[in-house]
Amino acid sequence: LIEYGQARIILGGDIETEAWEETMQGIPSERLSSSLVKVSHHGSANGYCAGLWQKLSPEGTAIAVVTPYSKQGLPSAEGLEHISDHARSTLTTSIRATALATDWSDSALDTRFHGVSTDALVTLRTLFPKAARQSDRLEGVCSFVVAQDGNTTHTFKGEAGKLC
Repeated sequence: LIEYGQARIILGGDIETEAWEETMQGIPSERLSSSLVKVSHHGSANGYCAGLWQKLSPEGTAIAVVTPYSKQGLPSAEGLEHISDHARSTLTTSIRATALATDWSDSALDTRFHGVSTDALVTLRTLFPKAARQSDRLEGVCSFVVAQDGNTTHTFKGEAGKLC
């Protein structure tokens, strides 16, 4: 938890369900309310617990950032859906790696990136699961400026982008 003026940033790391439950018991809700959340455990369904995102992003105000690990199938579609339901916006360091990991619907993802349809990439991965996946090297950068009042702006480089 980083606090700067009125701004709060949560860096979730690899924290999983049980540790989040302990965190929610030990830290007051108003301190968990954040403007920016680096999603824990690459957006897996065990990277949060019941009620967590209502505390991290009351009224859907936080920006969530997912760092995919498509080789392990992360983020999970379930985890990404849950997080996106509570965040103001969900960003990723790689749109294509996220699409390959989740098989998320076209409505949720930008379906074209660098001229390659995510539908085509998901189909190829389904047909040839053992083929070498360049997606594991699909990287980008989400950069943020967070003001003392909590106002947050961002920029993208490479494969990074907005999911929803």
